[in-house]
Amino acid sequence: MNNNVSNLRWATASENQVNRDCTRILSCGRVGYHHLTKTQLSFAFKNKITHLSVEDINLLHNTCVDIGGSFERLTSTLELNGETRTVGAWCVYLGIKYGTLMRNLRKKSNSKWVWTEDDNHNGVVVYRRKTEKELDREKGQRASARKLGMTLEDYLNRDTRKVIVINGQEVKYNNVAELCKLYGVSEARVGTRMRRKGMTLEKALQAPVERVNKYLYNDTVYTIKELCSVIGIEHRKFINYKADYGGKFLDKLGISHLGIQPYVL
Repeated sequence: MNNNVSNLRWATASENQVNRDCTRILSCGRVGYHHLTKTQLSFAFKNKITHLSVEDINLLHNTCVDIGGSFERLTSTLELNGETRTVGAWCVYLGIKYGTLMRNLRKKSNSKWVWTEDDNHNGVVVYRRKTEKELDREKGQRASARKLGMTLEDYLNRDTRKVIVINGQEVKYNNVAELCKLYGVSEARVGTRMRRKGMTLEKALQAPVERVNKYLYNDTVYTIKELCSVIGIEHRKFINYKADYGGKFLDKLGISHLGIQPYVL
């Protein structure tokens, strides 16, 4: 009703139509619906929050988009570990999406929900629900601690290293891989010596490296490739059988009667 230039604003016909049924927010005097997108306007009307300021509507809309849930679902209450908050507040607090929270809640478990800190996300602490595997492991650790008459903390901090005697000295280690790295020996080679030659771990670690890259046949030394050409066996087959059967590979190839002997360097 006041068409003075001081009371008018530049607007398209579409922007002007938006204000017809949206007079409630305009009463604030400094913001209006023309500052909202169509999606944000639809969000405000659907969730009946048109009485809020444009800044609040914008914040709520963006939060719902980021978390991935509807306004109605995110504003419903949820109790976890004796605390009651809205679903949206739990998502923000735990640093997870709405869908992730719901999937965790739907998982069947006889244990209580336990949330833990996970700081593996570029230094940012994220709260997540412990997995069934983690809960089962903790349950087993508590049972083992009770059997030993120890507290869980003492049980977790106990010295679990094994002891091996090499050259008359005791060496403590946690696993075979660590021990092999310490002595510069291939873990696969140690395992092969123990499995095929029946060596103890101590002997397998200290046994000298045997390189059999030549063979003696009819008083002549051949490389593997040359030997295969002489006796008429495929080179790849010879190597594969040697890797699979160890010292018995000549029998498996059916050439043990030829008297072939390894020429050890």
